[in-house]
Amino acid sequence: MVLVTSSVTCVRNPETRVKTVNQYTLGEEVGRGTYCKVRWARDGAGRCLAVKAFSKTVLERQFVSYFDEDGPATVPLGSRIEEERRILGRISHKHICALEEVIDDPGFETLYLVYEGLRGGQLMRWNPECNAYHVRSDPLDVRQQWCEAVRCGDTGAGEEIATYQEPVARHLLRQLLQATAYLHEQGVVHKDLKPDNILLSLPVPTADRRFVRLLSLACWPNVPPPREVGPALDQPAAAEPAGLPSDDGDLSELMARSGFLLKVSDFNTAVERPQPDCRIYDAEGTHFFTPPECFAGHSGGILGKPRDVWSVGCVLFTMLFGRTPYWAEVNLALQILIMQDAPFDVPAGVISQQAEELIRGLTAREPPERLTAAQALGHSWLS
Repeated sequence: MVLVTSSVTCVRNPETRVKTVNQYTLGEEVGRGTYCKVRWARDGAGRCLAVKAFSKTVLERQFVSYFDEDGPATVPLGSRIEEERRILGRISHKHICALEEVIDDPGFETLYLVYEGLRGGQLMRWNPECNAYHVRSDPLDVRQQWCEAVRCGDTGAGEEIATYQEPVARHLLRQLLQATAYLHEQGVVHKDLKPDNILLSLPVPTADRRFVRLLSLACWPNVPPPREVGPALDQPAAAEPAGLPSDDGDLSELMARSGFLLKVSDFNTAVERPQPDCRIYDAEGTHFFTPPECFAGHSGGILGKPRDVWSVGCVLFTMLFGRTPYWAEVNLALQILIMQDAPFDVPAGVISQQAEELIRGLTAREPPERLTAAQALGHSWLS
């Protein structure tokens, strides 16, 4: 249940310049979207939260595209934010980032949306130097959140990028599929599942070889064997801190015990559609994670659930390789690649056969042939 507050009190400490909005003390800026700013915050109990601030003037005057069975239209940005508020107000799942409060004072210019805070940040971050996604964390945050349970320090990546080890990708993908299956049960299509819109409860220990590995993408899609991360800044290369888990079962237990969770966020493109087809009528989202049917154009719309499932398959591929199955630096070239009736290449010798099978099942070219999110949860790679 989302709390809606219709009054706001903003105070800035003249000495520290720290700003409070009602009971929330605002901290550093987390990010900045096209139409909003996001800051860390603490409430009176010391809980970590994230606060999005929107200008109501912008929400009223900025128009965005909207597509449904009646055709294309333009609507105020505020109506899309209202749709996000409505959807998040009626769903609740442990792997979906919760909207906790809306602060909407009719006499105040700023609209505040307060979300649960996830200090681990994005699943992966875009690295413009490599034209790839990579896993990145602050070693100090890792030490603070994981204490002595993991190896801390620098990855030693150099020209390479840090990607997930399969056991960690498995742990996180299972949670992403659970969230996706729940959304689809509720008739909600996210439409923009990608690493940027998936958040983690804890920072990834990027100096710990059990969590990440290093890949060179210089000759993509020909990828040499992965290299182990390290050495850590505070440990010799050959040494392991006492008590570290030694196998995948122990690692899974550590991740579960530590509360290493994934949560889907950013529902600004999400829609609620009639079951069972949940048809959508646009290619809204990010092209790297968009299936071929979105670009082909269908007057009767396309199936919404398989659209999300394709994105999940692309996310898994990206977690393991740093890039999406279809890759081009120009959007038009990327669309053509995705629409061509040709399978994508999976770099040899980097991932298991079961992982590749799951990726291909999630990204089958024909939407009805794709696994559903619920079916994917029963795949052997996740067992």
